[in-house]
Amino acid sequence: MKSKYLFILMISLFFKVYANDYVVIAPMNKIIPIYDSPISLIANNSVCQDSINEFYYVTKVIEETPLRFKIELLGELDGNTKCDTKTLIGWIDKQNCGVYLRCYYDNKKNSYIKLYKQPTRDSSFQMIYTNDMIWVPVLSISKEWKQILYYHKGVLYIGWIELYCSSIYNSCN
Repeated sequence: MKSKYLFILMISLFFKVYANDYVVIAPMNKIIPIYDSPISLIANNSVCQDSINEFYYVTKVIEETPLRFKIELLGELDGNTKCDTKTLIGWIDKQNCGVYLRCYYDNKKNSYIKLYKQPTRDSSFQMIYTNDMIWVPVLSISKEWKQILYYHKGVLYIGWIELYCSSIYNSCN
């Protein structure tokens, strides 16, 4: 009986469930593999973010494992895209999931991001001055926080942000 509870605890720690969280999948105009499980080696489906015909998927995160997110892809059928337009649920490599940076501004109107050590406002953070409003990969999610990987001026940063854009359709300003 004890091992049964331990197994359930381990499974619950391995999978995180989210109510309503979104990421942007990339790269654009390339086939992105979708898997039927978090450990599959062979893709059973694929999608494409089509910037040429302006057809994009809205990507909702449902679960998380160390290497993949389970996502629900919501697409629109417009007849003009060369990419697959069906709505589906599957697993996607985290390297293809990200958000766009949004910046804070100091009193001199210089833009910066706050990169927190933990996903809480009480955590220590570093300010990284940047003009980049770029797509960055998401490593993990904790409620409204995203843990990102950010390469800036020769330095690789890993940390948590709370100000970002997870919509491919607007700049979230």
